[in-house]
This record gives sequence, structure tokens and C-alpha cells, in this order.
Amino acid sequence: MESDSPKIKALSRMVEDVSSELELTPLLTRLIGNACELIGADDGTIGLYDPERNVIRTEAVYHMPDRELGSEMGPGIGLAGRVLATRAPVIARYGDLARITLPELVDNQVVGMPVFWHDQLIGFFGVGAGRVTSSATNT
Repeated sequence: MESDSPKIKALSRMVEDVSSELELTPLLTRLIGNACELIGADDGTIGLYDPERNVIRTEAVYHMPDRELGSEMGPGIGLAGRVLATRAPVIARYGDLARITLPELVDNQVVGMPVFWHDQLIGFFGVGAGRVTSSATNT
């Protein structure tokens, strides 16, 4: 990869953000934006796990509906809830998940990943893309 490629620039921004930001929400917001740009995702979220309430609360969004920020997903609700329930990565068509909360994204292909720290769930990372074309899958 050339050093001036968009992917290298996005990765560099991510490293700079992590090393320079002290407040969590702005850091997470920049991280999800840079990550989506890096992998070519259309949208994404980062959520933090609240073990007392057993929910994932969305703390940062990238190109998501406004109502997603601050939303809470219990086990089995949407992508974050599926990851919460299974504690495992999820790859799916958003509309095929149980109890979706964003019907306007029903056709998105989504990937959700649990985030662990010392074997404890601490959060969730989710990204999505609209209709994926065959040329996009071959790059």
C-alpha cells in the first residue's frame, strides 16, 4: 500500500485519535468513523456494556439514524442484542435478526463483534453496508 492511500490515512487518523483523546465519547465517535472509512462500511456503532442492567448502550455512531445514539439493547434486540446474547461475532442481513429497531436498514448486511477485556464483555462494535454488489465483494 502506498503511504498516501486512503486506507493508510484512515489508519493513521485512528492511531492519532487513540493517542490524543482523553474523553471517551469523542474518541469512540472518531474511531467508528475512521473504522467505517477504512473498511468501506456505510454505517456503524460502538456500544458499551452495562452489566448491572445487562444492556448495550450505543455511545458512538457513524451515519446512523439520530435515535440510535444513546439507545439501549437487551439480549436479542437487534444486532447489539444478538451479540450480547451470544457473546460471539454475528454476520447477518439486519432484517433477518430478531426484534430489529431500525427498519430503514432492513436490507443492510451487518457485522457485530463483542469487545472483551480480561475475559469480560465490555462493549460492542457493529458495522453495516447497504446492498453489496458482486464487484464490491471481489475487491
